[in-house]
Amino acid sequence: MGNVKIVGRIGIVTGPVSTGKNSFCRKIVEQYGKKTCRVITMKRADPNNAASIDNVLMANEKIREGISSNILVIVRTEGLTYEHLVSLIASIRVMGYKEKITLIKLNLPEDLHMDYWRRNRKQAKISLKRLKKERAEFKKIAANDDFFDSNVICVEVNDPEDILFEF
Repeated sequence: MGNVKIVGRIGIVTGPVSTGKNSFCRKIVEQYGKKTCRVITMKRADPNNAASIDNVLMANEKIREGISSNILVIVRTEGLTYEHLVSLIASIRVMGYKEKITLIKLNLPEDLHMDYWRRNRKQAKISLKRLKKERAEFKKIAANDDFFDSNVICVEVNDPEDILFEF
């Protein structure tokens, strides 16, 4: 059983599509409590889509509210590249959050990831092409522990069902 220690009041959960990010976040909320923990979904902004930009701005506002409320904020990311992740971390700093940020990278072995995908693809309607594209993009995130911020603690998870949390 692996331990994930969340340092500070902000955790970012990232990984390619169908790696168990939702289940992982649900476990954190179950263990920590709904009143003191908030999960916020952050998707990549599409500059050609006003609704997409609005969703990103709304997520940023929820992160700002969580920071000011002194609760544990878990940001669940979808489809972010390394550059987007660096921008997210920078924007959290601009919001005035100075403490440590825990970056949890769900980096499943390919066989386990494919098994998750096979079990969930009908519900989520995720194509194999999209899965492979996100795995390729995620390699830059997984390979990097330097996010230009010494207060980002990187934790790699290879099996999100085999986790205990520490806060």
